[in-house]
Amino acid sequence: MSEWSNTHYAHVHTAAQQLPPSRIHYAPITSVTVLNERYVDGKRWYVEHDGVGETLYPSISTVLSATDAEGKKSLREWQKRVGYDTAQQITQTAAARGTRWHLFCEQYVTGQPVAWSIFQDVGDVSYGAHVATVLNDKVASVLASEVRVCSPTYGVAGRLDMAVKLHDGRRAILDFKTG
Repeated sequence: MSEWSNTHYAHVHTAAQQLPPSRIHYAPITSVTVLNERYVDGKRWYVEHDGVGETLYPSISTVLSATDAEGKKSLREWQKRVGYDTAQQITQTAAARGTRWHLFCEQYVTGQPVAWSIFQDVGDVSYGAHVATVLNDKVASVLASEVRVCSPTYGVAGRLDMAVKLHDGRRAILDFKTG
């Protein structure tokens, strides 16, 4: 990240204060079964305890990483094409951006004050205002946030970013992406 002047930070901070206020009701469900995480051979599994025994579910990421040979091949080819160091830098920058925007979405919909440091430039603020508008237009209430879930039907588990009730009454799972 380049050195920014206090004036630049002040400008971004001022712009960030213009975000529309969240109109989303935050009332998470509290009666959920707790799934624990366990790592086996470096792979994440989720453990459901039923009082008698336990059931292990592989994370959906574990399943996908074991089955996505074409994706792995494409990733290796891209790393070779741009150079390993450049690929690492791009990957780390993208991961940091995803983490910032994930935090923004979570803070915004749960009614927490949004950390203005999330915004790296005025373009980020504009994007944040767009995301805030879409969330307000679609989401009526948050049912769960950062919850581990499993599907006995499909035999997999994972962590959802957010389960919500939409204004039209339907329920949806949100997975925040910045790609």
